[in-house]
Amino acid sequence: MRRRRGEDREKLRAALPGALLFAAAAALGPSSAWALEPRYDHRDELGIVAEVDASRVTATLNGGTSKSSYDVGSLRLGFSFDVTGEGDELILGGSYSPLAQTSSGASAWLLDARYRGYFGHDELKTFFEGGLVVPLAPRLAVGPRIGFGAIYDFSRDFGIYAALGAATAFGEFRGFSFGLGLGVQWRWPA
Repeated sequence: MRRRRGEDREKLRAALPGALLFAAAAALGPSSAWALEPRYDHRDELGIVAEVDASRVTATLNGGTSKSSYDVGSLRLGFSFDVTGEGDELILGGSYSPLAQTSSGASAWLLDARYRGYFGHDELKTFFEGGLVVPLAPRLAVGPRIGFGAIYDFSRDFGIYAALGAATAFGEFRGFSFGLGLGVQWRWPA
C-alpha cells in the first residue's frame, strides 16, 4: 500500500509542471482557437460608406403641380462612426445625382444624417435607419428618412449592403422618394 502511495506521489510530481504551464498559458490570454466565435460588429470603429441609389421621386412645386421621375445612379458618400459603443452607427453623408431632372423636382445635391441600428453580430445582419435628409439644389427642403436593409461583413473592416428607404421633404417644394441603395462600407478601429 505504501509503495502505491509513493508511485502516486511521483506521478503527481511529474504532472505538476505540465499543469502549471497550462494554467499560466490560460492566464496570459485566450487563444484564438479557444474563442467562442468571431465578432463582426462595428464597435469602436470609424468608416467610409459609398452607395449607388435608384429612386422614384415625386415633387409638388409651388404651383401645385406634382411631377414624378426616376432618379437612377446617384452616388452617396458618407462617414460613419460608432455612437453607442454597441456597434450602431451615425452616418453623415451627401449624394450627387448627375441625372437628376431639375424640372421634376429631383435634387442634384443632397445632405443626410442617418442613425443605423444593427440586429445581430454575425457576418449577415439586418439594420434599420432613421434620420434627416436635406435636398439642396435646385430647391431647398428638409425632412425625415427611414429605411431598412441587410449587410454582409466579410470582416470587421469591410462589408456590402442593400437598403430600401423612403424620405419626405418640405420647404421650397414638397417631395417624397422611395428607393433602393447598394453600397460598400470600409471601417477601421477608432
